[in-house]
Amino acid sequence: MSTSGHILMALLATTSVLFAAGSAAGQLHQGDVILFRDLPSGDVVRTGGASGLSAFPARVFPARFADTGFVNRTTNPGFNAIPEAFFTGATTGVSINRAVRKWSGGNLCTIPTERITLTKLGISAVSPTVDPPSGTGPSVTLGFTDPTDGGFHEHGAFALGTPFGSGVYVLEMTAWVGSPMATSPLPSEPFWVVFSQNAPAQEQADCIAYLIARGANSSGTTVSLCPCAADFDGSGDATVQDVFAFLNAWFAGDVRTDLDGDGVNVQDIFLFLNTWFAGCA
Repeated sequence: MSTSGHILMALLATTSVLFAAGSAAGQLHQGDVILFRDLPSGDVVRTGGASGLSAFPARVFPARFADTGFVNRTTNPGFNAIPEAFFTGATTGVSINRAVRKWSGGNLCTIPTERITLTKLGISAVSPTVDPPSGTGPSVTLGFTDPTDGGFHEHGAFALGTPFGSGVYVLEMTAWVGSPMATSPLPSEPFWVVFSQNAPAQEQADCIAYLIARGANSSGTTVSLCPCAADFDGSGDATVQDVFAFLNAWFAGDVRTDLDGDGVNVQDIFLFLNTWFAGCA
């Protein structure tokens, strides 16, 4: 096991003792976003999930509007911090990174009319209508780490805006301790809450599987929510390797290279190159 793994396991063991003794922060709750300070990786906030023992990393979390009886609203997921992971009395919050996406059944390219608002302590952060520049999305303070042990457990209120369409909605956020611009620890990597609004359980499960397949539960991965035609090798960006991958597939007669639907021919190469030069947004 790596040094990082040993430290994590030691902290988790310490956490279980603290919970048994009655930590002021309460217990880790199933389905909540668990915050952890990862010092070996460079002093950064990590997100995990509570399922018996804490699982790190975890960057995809399911939720369901109206689960607590209020239409188009939910107070889940909540946010927990492992005791002793952060300084006592530290401000904790989240930032909304991107516009809401709605699951199409095959991708997350659609920005719907609906927006999601997160409210805590009378302050709200509303998801933008378009993706803002990195690090400039709206933020909301959730609360403060416990003055005794540095633990944390808070729930805000998520609300879906009009027209309240049925389906699966995805909100990308970043968690932070200190401030959104803190450097010790650095804010977390992006994480995603997958909300069901009167949608079949399988639709939500398919969306979660799509995110995980694109690396959303792995640290250090950049996740593209919308497939890019120029990213032929699926690396997450358009690079020269995509050209080589496309040509290799084209020479092999791969049907994926039939971009205009009239069979694999030289015109598909020109079409792909035009797409590749346009790049990935």
